Amino acid sequence: MIWSSNARAPVDTANSYTVEPTPVKCRVPVRRNAFTLIEVVIAMAIIVLLASMLVVGSKHLASSSRSGNTRATFEAAKLMLAEYEQQIGGKLSKSKLNYWLWGERDATYGAPTEAGYNLQDTTDPKNPQYVFSPNMGVLKGTTDPTMNLNFWTCPYRSDTATPLGTINRFDPPAGVYSPGLVDRHAEAVTAANRGRSVAMLNTHLAMIALQSVPANRRVVENLPTTVLAPLEWQADVVYLPGMVIGVKSPSGANVYLRCVTPHVSSGSAPTVSGSSPPIISDVANWGFGQNAPFLLDGWGNPICFVPGGGMQVGELYDNGKTYVAGDRVYVASGNTRNYFVCLQNGAGNQPPNVTYWQPATPIRDPGLRPFFASAGPDGNFDTDADNLYSFKD
Repeated sequence: MIWSSNARAPVDTANSYTVEPTPVKCRVPVRRNAFTLIEVVIAMAIIVLLASMLVVGSKHLASSSRSGNTRATFEAAKLMLAEYEQQIGGKLSKSKLNYWLWGERDATYGAPTEAGYNLQDTTDPKNPQYVFSPNMGVLKGTTDPTMNLNFWTCPYRSDTATPLGTINRFDPPAGVYSPGLVDRHAEAVTAANRGRSVAMLNTHLAMIALQSVPANRRVVENLPTTVLAPLEWQADVVYLPGMVIGVKSPSGANVYLRCVTPHVSSGSAPTVSGSSPPIISDVANWGFGQNAPFLLDGWGNPICFVPGGGMQVGELYDNGKTYVAGDRVYVASGNTRNYFVCLQNGAGNQPPNVTYWQPATPIRDPGLRPFFASAGPDGNFDTDADNLYSFKD
């Protein structure tokens, strides 16, 4: 018999038998429905990294690219805030920040004054103190427990509220004052704004809190140095425990010093000398620490944290300038600013002329959530037209 290659041999059914297959246990992978928050944060950090590499690699990127890079950084910051909120129990009201600043200095950055540069101290939750910063521990107003304000949403209270100590998110000052010009290209003008303004000092405190979460810390550590910058030391500033400044070692390396004692800075910045071991010039107030940097926008300027109460934005009123409807200005009285928005075109009609001006509402997230802000291409928070806000597209 001839067999073809495709033919089958006859089967001996009488002597054949069936082999039962041996069952094999297989582990079926369980599919998750979504990424974890930490995975999303890390993914956003990678996006920021790639965007930053583009910024570094080209000097001719369009403004839209810098805006896009800023938006990516916003997303990373928002996710870090969400991760922090989750870690403290799901509510920012459970935050454990003990110190923060409120109010503002006068235009010349003079010595701290009770009305202009104050400290909220909640180290004892049963007896929160509202203190005058240059004289730590001196009570101001009342120690009523209702004064336990929330750094993330309502960091301020009104001195004129009735009764004294009543908290209202929108009591004056309703919104942190804009830090003004922070452009790194105008160093002589903006160093004080970046290192002294209450808005930026509180941003530094916010970044310290966010980076206390290990997942957030890993994100920051994986970001390129082009999107990070340390707090710059300035004279005549209230430094609080935990604040971190960046200084240079004798070799030019970055060294980070952590505040250990509340104090008002004076003279010159602390220095580090020697190497085995390195020596800090002001050991009474500073020790070695870990960097807690600002995030930078697409133009290389610091991104500002804004509490839920919002941020007042506007330029100092100029009597010789013609304003158009929608322009924002402020009129200074000592170290207090009153903000207004223009109702109709005109010049020489100083606020509070009700025909041309009305009190300005702070820039706020619609849900009264804290948010992040960039000064945009001009590096000036006072000019609202090109500012970027994390709650807006």
